[in-house]
Amino acid sequence: MGPATWPSTVTAAFVATVAARPDEVALRWRVPGGWSSWTWRDYAERAARVAAGLGDLGVEKGDRIVLMTRNRPEFHAADMAALLVGAVPVSVYESSSAEQVRCVAGHAEAVVAVIEPEFLDRVLDARATLGGLRHVVVISDPGAALAPGLVSFSTLPRRTSRPRRQGHGRRTWRRSSTRRARRARPRPSRSPMATCRGPFVASCRPSATTCPGGG
Repeated sequence: MGPATWPSTVTAAFVATVAARPDEVALRWRVPGGWSSWTWRDYAERAARVAAGLGDLGVEKGDRIVLMTRNRPEFHAADMAALLVGAVPVSVYESSSAEQVRCVAGHAEAVVAVIEPEFLDRVLDARATLGGLRHVVVISDPGAALAPGLVSFSTLPRRTSRPRRQGHGRRTWRRSSTRRARRARPRPSRSPMATCRGPFVASCRPSATTCPGGG
């Protein structure tokens, strides 16, 4: 594949890779006693389901989603899910203080935060003064009790329909994901202080703001 045939966006490259290597390992991480992994098919199915869940929460093209997690598979599923719905993932360092989280999330005008429980207090502290941060999604163990107003990552894709069938009864997410990727375009930034560019991996960055501590 030469430069002329390379996919032009991250989501298009993702779809093409899944189609070409569905059963090859995409992600691998340590677990007690060994390793666990996702194939590209596994990765795609999880990302598509999370994307449907984000849509269920009202996420639209051009919206910003804060991600505050360590390096774990759910981060990659959420990151790709944001791109699939045309949103912009905004990573926040796990060492960031509540003030820094407030600065980054507020400046990006984030509407959803996807976080680990360890960072919940800082995000809720920041959320108290951020009217636009509508939902906080927590990557917790399935069945874990969460305070009212929080969303569990494990139950996020509430409205996902069954995978479609193509050909000889094979289940596939590809058609809907490809269509979603083709439709997705960033809308103009609602904030004069945010610069968003690129079809999917838009970079939203402060143009005149420095967060406390360099966040």
